[in-house]
Amino acid sequence: MFAHHFGSSRGSHQPSAAARNMHHWISFMFLVGVQIVALIVVELKEHLLNRQDRDPHRFWQAVSAGVISGVVFGVIFDELIGRGLQVFQYYIHSPTFIVVNGALSYGLAVATALRFSPKPISAKHLPLRRGLTILALTCVVFLGVFVLLPSPLTLAAAVGCIVITAGEVFEIYAFGTIGPILEVASGSLRHMAHNWGTAVLVGCIYELGNYAFPVWRWWFVGSPATLWFELAIVVLGYLVLFHFSRIIGLTSLMLARRIHDCITERA
Repeated sequence: MFAHHFGSSRGSHQPSAAARNMHHWISFMFLVGVQIVALIVVELKEHLLNRQDRDPHRFWQAVSAGVISGVVFGVIFDELIGRGLQVFQYYIHSPTFIVVNGALSYGLAVATALRFSPKPISAKHLPLRRGLTILALTCVVFLGVFVLLPSPLTLAAAVGCIVITAGEVFEIYAFGTIGPILEVASGSLRHMAHNWGTAVLVGCIYELGNYAFPVWRWWFVGSPATLWFELAIVVLGYLVLFHFSRIIGLTSLMLARRIHDCITERA
């Protein structure tokens, strides 16, 4: 949960650009290993504590969906959130890294989000109008706060709220189910605490891994992120990340099932 900064000096000798790049690639592979550990931790936790209330898919399906969708997800997230809003920066800058990072790092994030995703609830079972109204008003409030008090933190909060709301609306129309956030807005706390707590747990593992093996740094509008902002990233930012990852993963699984059904019918 601590930012790494470029330009730190360890003595008079400065390693070459190629050596630094190789060092960052090695850090990236170690961080992928940390993400695999986080996925295993989530898998064990869900198997022991939440076995009867999980989304009905297999482990290999989650990993496959993550690897396949992670490339597209990673590019979109990096361009919009990373480069567009200048929320974070990577130490490696190459097209190869973008693809590999998407398939492995974002792919594991999608797989992890799927593995702690709760059993879907039909949209017919909760009052959607009230829930959607609350989410829309929340977005308006956060956007208003950003307009009145513009800062990196209020911008991140507004963007996060919009991303969550868009994901919840998409889930209703794409799957006919509701997500954990809309479930809370509709008056039920059944899954929210579980998802939020797991997102924070995995976020802590990711951030500790990035501290030991630096791959990215939180970087807002030209300045390194403060410790308080990084804490906000862990507590709130990873909730948004895994919420979006869950939607990406569920969409990938749905498309895979439809493709499989089409192939089976033609065969």
